[in-house]
Amino acid sequence: MFLSLSIKSQTNHNVIARRLCDEAIRNSKKVSATLSIADLLLLSLQIATEFIAVYCSRVKFIAMTLSLILLFPLVMSAQTSASDLYGAGVRAFYAGDYQTAIQKYSEALALKPNTIGYLYSRGLTYQKLYNDSLATRDFLAVTRLDPKYLDAWYGLGMVQMDRKDYDSAQGYFSHTLVLSPRDVRSLHQLGLISYYKHKYFDAIGFFDKIIELSPDDELAYFQRGLTKFSDEDFEGAAKDFSETYRLNPENTLALEQRALSYLRNNDLDNACRDWNTLLKKGSTRVRENIFLYCGKN
Repeated sequence: MFLSLSIKSQTNHNVIARRLCDEAIRNSKKVSATLSIADLLLLSLQIATEFIAVYCSRVKFIAMTLSLILLFPLVMSAQTSASDLYGAGVRAFYAGDYQTAIQKYSEALALKPNTIGYLYSRGLTYQKLYNDSLATRDFLAVTRLDPKYLDAWYGLGMVQMDRKDYDSAQGYFSHTLVLSPRDVRSLHQLGLISYYKHKYFDAIGFFDKIIELSPDDELAYFQRGLTKFSDEDFEGAAKDFSETYRLNPENTLALEQRALSYLRNNDLDNACRDWNTLLKKGSTRVRENIFLYCGKN
C-alpha cells in the first residue's frame, strides 16, 4: 500500500514537472521581452531548483536552460547598444551635429524607453534647434519620471524664455528654486524676467541674491548695473560696472556702460577717461563721444 502511494506521488510530481517545463519553453520569448537581466538570472535559478526537486525530464530541462542562457547575450547586447548609441549622440551634440544627436538619442530610447538621461539629452538638443514643442515634450516626460529633476524644470523655463512667454518661464524657474533655493541659473533668469517687465526692484533683489551666493559672479554685477541704469541710479550702475570690469578686464562692454553711467551722472572726467581707455583698446566707435564731450579731456 505504502509503495503504491509512493509511486503515485512520484508520477504526479513528474506530470507537474513536465507541465512546468512545457509552459516555460512556450513562454521563453515573453520572458526575454519583459524581464531584466537580474530577473532572468533569478528566474533561471529558481526554475532549475524547482524542476530538479520534482524530477523534471532531463531533455526538457536542458532545452529550457539553454533557451534562457541564449537570451542573456541578447539582453546584454540591447543594453550595450543603447549605451553606445547614447554615447554617439553625446559626441554629435558637442560637435554641433544636433540632427545626428537626436537620431542617436531616439535609437537609444527605442531600446531603453523612459531612460531619464536619454530623454533629457534629447530635449536639450531639440531646444538647441528651437523645436520648442518637442523639447517641452521630453522635459515634461523627465519630470513625470523624476519630479525633482532640476535640469528638466530649468529646461522648461528656458524653452519659454525662447518663446518670450515670461510668465510661464517665471513659473518654471520659481519651481526650480523650490527644489534648490541656491540655483544661481534660475536666479539669473528670474532677474532678467523682472528686468524685462520693468520691475527693477525685484530684479535687483535677484541679482543681490546671486552676488551673496557667488561674490565673483561677473554677469550678476553686469546685469544689476544695467538694471540700476534703467532705474536711473547712475552712480550705483557705475559701481556695478566697475566691479564687472575688475573681475574681467577684457569686458570692454562693462567699460562702455560705465562711461555712459558717468555721462548720465554728469561726471565727464571719468566718462572721458573710460572712452580714451576704450580707444586704446581698439574701440573706434567711442571717437564721436570723445569729440563731443571731452575736448581737451
